[in-house]
Amino acid sequence: MKKNALTLLLFLSLSFLLCGIQSSLYFLPLPVPYFWFIILTYYSFNKNLAFALLCNFLHIFVISQFSSVHLSSLLINMNILTLIFLIFRDRFHIGLLQTSLSAGLGCLTFLIISWTLNSMLYGIYIPNILSWIGISLMTSLFSILIIPIVKTVDKKIHTERVDTLENLRI
Repeated sequence: MKKNALTLLLFLSLSFLLCGIQSSLYFLPLPVPYFWFIILTYYSFNKNLAFALLCNFLHIFVISQFSSVHLSSLLINMNILTLIFLIFRDRFHIGLLQTSLSAGLGCLTFLIISWTLNSMLYGIYIPNILSWIGISLMTSLFSILIIPIVKTVDKKIHTERVDTLENLRI
């Protein structure tokens, strides 16, 4: 229980840090990747359903500080994508490349679902699809760098030290 709480705190603090970096990169001419989505992809693929849904619920409070998206639509989108990622995780072998591609495609799916929900509520508008594709590609590229770091820290948290001298005593 303590290790899961520490992992949850790691994901939320890392997401808060990456959202802060993301919000300060808008002066660049390149599309800004969704760094928080990389963290969502990682714990959706590597943790169980209950942990991922709890993390989604708490992750919203971090993301809402940096976004103007409605919390209800954000929660619906994140839970749908977590369930999709869990289905893919159970069906296929997932490595770093597949997780990175899933982060990019999931980001594109997130934008499409958001657009669909907003179009149903507020009327249809024409989105900037090239910007969406750029955001998805940049998210995939940066996830190749971020996911191994998160994976090593997560493994460090969940490893147990076994004292061999205590086990060898007769």
